[in-house]
Amino acid sequence: MFEVFSNAFVKPKLLADYHNKKPWFVILYLFILVLLMSISTFVFLLSTNVSVINDTTTGCTITDNKLVCTPGEYDINQAYSLYNFDLYFLPETNSLDDINNLSPLAIVFQGSKMTMIVNQSLARDIDFDSFGGIESIAQAVNILKVSVILSGIGLNLLSNLFIILMVISISSLSFLRFKPYITYGKVFKLVTFAAAPTAFLFAIWNLLNFDILIFLVLMILAYRPIIALQREIYYRLVNFHGNLKDEPNSNNTVEQDQPDESDSKDDKED
Repeated sequence: MFEVFSNAFVKPKLLADYHNKKPWFVILYLFILVLLMSISTFVFLLSTNVSVINDTTTGCTITDNKLVCTPGEYDINQAYSLYNFDLYFLPETNSLDDINNLSPLAIVFQGSKMTMIVNQSLARDIDFDSFGGIESIAQAVNILKVSVILSGIGLNLLSNLFIILMVISISSLSFLRFKPYITYGKVFKLVTFAAAPTAFLFAIWNLLNFDILIFLVLMILAYRPIIALQREIYYRLVNFHGNLKDEPNSNNTVEQDQPDESDSKDDKED
């Protein structure tokens, strides 16, 4: 696995030797690329300071699955940070309009439910009963915290998977001229291996959030392994067939090669 990953950076033409890697290896490799692209999410979750939110700090408590606030001990405009969300605690005698400068992403505790607000618009109501009974603010926030973490990680993984698959699919279009000589499945596999620098660039961009123009310039460099791979496949096919316009030979080396030694070695190591 490490050999394939490192060759994508230093010796991309050698990636053509891994065309016989098994499907599970490709899936695992793709998953590692997605994790690499999502590293900024894990850094954010680990480094973000979450407000201390409990009955004492809010001046409210939950009794019989209903929010009860003690007069004089709560502030409806006080926002409590929970990652990307701000939490507010609102007695039933007040309305959402009473909150000054409501955050674009907010969760409001009021009565027997939590209300999710997105850009000043009601997104969803969640009843306390749906959690099987809540006895304190801290318990409700802990449940909410786990939900935010899991949904954030899940959505980030899915979005990055979509991005890297789009990059691989678009990049593989330039290999279609080799279709008579090599199957698209092998092309997709090899382009996936060559996409490691692109995934690494996305990971750095998500962490540092530098200018888009710098990203585009670096993207040209990250695309180099795919170009080198395409050139290597072309040279190998020309050396074998002499002329790519000829009908493909049944003894095509790209299609018919036996699994290379590194494949067996990697399989054992993995």
